Amino acid sequence: YNAAGGIHLGFGENAVLGVYASSLSRNVSSNSLTWAIASWNETQGIPGGELDGDVSLRNADHKGTILYAHRIGKARLGALVSVWGDSYKVLAPETMKVERGGLWFEGRLGAGFDFGARNSADLALGFHYGSFQDDLVPNPSTTALSTRLKGDASWGLALDARTMIEAFGNFVVPYLALNFGGDGVAWNNQEPDAPSVSGSNVSLAAGVDLVITPLENFHIVPGIGLGYGSSVMKGGETVRNDSDLVIPYYGVGLDARVVKWFALRFGISQAVVFSKREGVVTDERSHDVVTRLRTGFGLEFG
Repeated sequence: YNAAGGIHLGFGENAVLGVYASSLSRNVSSNSLTWAIASWNETQGIPGGELDGDVSLRNADHKGTILYAHRIGKARLGALVSVWGDSYKVLAPETMKVERGGLWFEGRLGAGFDFGARNSADLALGFHYGSFQDDLVPNPSTTALSTRLKGDASWGLALDARTMIEAFGNFVVPYLALNFGGDGVAWNNQEPDAPSVSGSNVSLAAGVDLVITPLENFHIVPGIGLGYGSSVMKGGETVRNDSDLVIPYYGVGLDARVVKWFALRFGISQAVVFSKREGVVTDERSHDVVTRLRTGFGLEFG
């Protein structure tokens, strides 16, 4: 279970500053790390897929998010920056020193335009950059730190687009989201069978929501969509292809202003996911249903 919250500070009628905090976390180079660790354990005859410090290696906790947005005529412009990070260090005894941790930066630039009566269109460009540190003293005969796992930068780009079209007092909201990126890890030693893994990924989601307002300040938002995600990882001559097809995902949201200063939010969604994992000698297929429930509230002052 995770929680998040934030505050928006208005500056006049046309500018807003937002600050957010949450208990969320990011996994830096998660897919590549998982495969590299499992491959190494296999070559060493070690059961399981974990490595000492595995969790602290890839984890990056949410440190905070800040945004600024400004309206200029019928246009809206905004920017958002998020910082994520985690650190784990052992400083003594010197023969057991360890320095590990993940770092993740995320940003987004957005623009919106109003046209017609109450119609609008929005576009956002996003990016992220992630890295991790894995230094330790390799043996008791030295006190010098050495890099065990080294990683290529984890990177990603995103494009989000939507339009809100008024129809019979309600709104139809079609949208599209596209993401792609890559990462990689390698063992920093001369072992001939030490794995080096690189990966790339792409995901796409598209759908449409309907904003129904049966009462003033009371919104019901049903929606339906589909999604697809694919990742390709290469380790030496071994290639693994993973993909997830979501047909469909659907749900409903509720935003009800109970009193002038208090709004209640609630949402539930369900996704039908068809997964495929293909390797040199493996071909795994699965079918799952994922249900998510979210609730929250908003307070307005002034």
